[in-house]
Amino acid sequence: MRIDGLILAGGQSRRMQALGAVDKGLLTLEGLSFAEHATKRLGPYCQQLFISANAHQADYAAWGEVVGDGEYEAQGPLAGMLAVMRRSQADYIVTLPVDSPFVSDQVIRTMVQQASLSPEVAIHYAYAVQAHPLCALLRTDLVESLHDYLAQGERRVQSWYASVNAKTVHFGDAAEAEFLNVNTPEDWQHAQSLRG
Repeated sequence: MRIDGLILAGGQSRRMQALGAVDKGLLTLEGLSFAEHATKRLGPYCQQLFISANAHQADYAAWGEVVGDGEYEAQGPLAGMLAVMRRSQADYIVTLPVDSPFVSDQVIRTMVQQASLSPEVAIHYAYAVQAHPLCALLRTDLVESLHDYLAQGERRVQSWYASVNAKTVHFGDAAEAEFLNVNTPEDWQHAQSLRG
């Protein structure tokens, strides 16, 4: 079972703009960029690492092969997933949003194990107190399904997941803190205090 990794960094970081023209994937926590934190989590499980990014591509290239959204630019994370599915030679892609620096190795390992145990399931994605659909492991043979979905003008991640019978991987309420999304300057300050 070959797995490639995908760091989802294609957003526009609108809610971070109080800090200036920043890309949140390049913000730092404990001396590492968010992209580097994601690389450390995904790297041990992946033959190749891709980064979905539409800006600062030269910066992101330090950690993996950068892929833009292509024909569905600015249409959300599914566009990045499709572009990488088309490029990848793997059976699966494990995805992680660049703004979730606390996701543990255990989360990634568990999803990989679930895919190995249940290869008939097209997508496994994380669930703690709530769903975390961008922390997922998906089969690359879904490429046509995803293309058709986006071609219809759709972009909601969980609606597409439902259409391919995606399954949740439950990590329990205590794991919710691992999925903290750093979307605002206040979130970034909070993340730094958690590591302080």
